[in-house]
Amino acid sequence: MLRAIVLTCGLFFSALGFAQWGPDAQRCAGNEGTADERIAACTRAITSGTLSPKDLASTFNNRAVEWDAKRDFDRALSDYTEAIRHNPQYSDAFSNRADTYNNKGEHAKAIADAN
Repeated sequence: MLRAIVLTCGLFFSALGFAQWGPDAQRCAGNEGTADERIAACTRAITSGTLSPKDLASTFNNRAVEWDAKRDFDRALSDYTEAIRHNPQYSDAFSNRADTYNNKGEHAKAIADAN
């Protein structure tokens, strides 16, 4: 019984944190709609001024992933860099940026980010 209560509380607090993102940040992080719709949702969330630095970093990273999928590598790199600026310990952003540098043929930068 205690185990079920602990699990339920964990799920509740996890959902609460996600709910604080607001609908645009949630849509940005999801996979509903088109890439352009998700990019627009990310942009609205970023410019809302309501996200914490950690959530802002995540939202920049999510938008960069969408730019990457559209093969707009320069915009993706810019957003990955912003994600890292807001959260310098964000390993996913470094890894994603390394992949994008590699796709652009900028292998030295890709290696630096991968390290």
